[in-house]
Amino acid sequence: MMREDEMNYSVHDFFKMKTNIPIPLPDYFKVGYIVDPDFELIYHEKMGAPSKMIMTSSNVGYLGEYSVWYECHLPTLFMLGIKSPWKVLLKGLVNRKIQMRTHIPFFNLYPIRYRTTAYLFYFTLLVMHMKLLQEGKGLIHSACLSWNDRGILLPAHSDTGKTYTSISLINSGFKYLSDDYTIIDNNGVAYCWPTIRFIAPPNTLKNPLELVRRLMPIINWFLPRSLPSTTETNITIKRKTKVTDIYILERGTECVQKIGKEEAFRKLFIINMNEMMSLASNQLSSIILSYSYFYPQLDIGKLITKYKNILWSLLDDAEFFLVRCKSGDFSKLILKNM
Repeated sequence: MMREDEMNYSVHDFFKMKTNIPIPLPDYFKVGYIVDPDFELIYHEKMGAPSKMIMTSSNVGYLGEYSVWYECHLPTLFMLGIKSPWKVLLKGLVNRKIQMRTHIPFFNLYPIRYRTTAYLFYFTLLVMHMKLLQEGKGLIHSACLSWNDRGILLPAHSDTGKTYTSISLINSGFKYLSDDYTIIDNNGVAYCWPTIRFIAPPNTLKNPLELVRRLMPIINWFLPRSLPSTTETNITIKRKTKVTDIYILERGTECVQKIGKEEAFRKLFIINMNEMMSLASNQLSSIILSYSYFYPQLDIGKLITKYKNILWSLLDDAEFFLVRCKSGDFSKLILKNM
């Protein structure tokens, strides 16, 4: 029986998750109940360290049986001089079923909940990405839309304009799959990750909250950058599409130019490695490297090779273009090129 605080997600049946922490996965993937999840993430109000473990550093403990104990200081509290450890027990990262048990001190305080929930979301994306790679699929930092039988992929670095462009294309009749992350497989098929969210106007300096964020960066530790991920009810979501056109978005002088396969791969790979490094650049996600250190079955190098192969497969049946625009809305240039 499902507990009242339990949330269950099934991402296209590729990745199933059970948790009692409100991480911002798309509501599109919520389901009523999961018998055998791939990833179980559970918060405990109290949690003691295991009695039998080998501390290999000040914050990492080796337990055997594919388990690792990890502690780290909460950034928000640490800045205030409060050293209260965030405790994590991670088991089975190389197995089919992964379990994470965690205790987060002062979790009911909003700044703590917001920051740690974000870190747990990033960790979940990395775990899902590793699981997908084992099945010939992967996560790509890209928007995705569909026009008739054409699948349009829009890879770009963060804050380039993927969401603005997606909304403009939806208003022009395109069907929506995603505007931030997209799941792809080794046959060049893209699967939706629908998270149309609240966004500021393209010129963020005209938005008072964004201006305050720039002048006082510390406020980003206490206020969310956007509202929680939600799916707009008036947008039709398409589950999957075969990718035929890839428009790599960059800020700059307006142009659309066709590029070669090797250059398209180079840019795609760098965009996505940069995004993965961003997801991993926090105290919690570093546990993945610690886990790989103890358990060589988690071979990061092999996972990167699998990801490269999937990206090459994505390019086999598609055309690739580089699109530059200053405004952050690339839709007019894309529509003109189609």
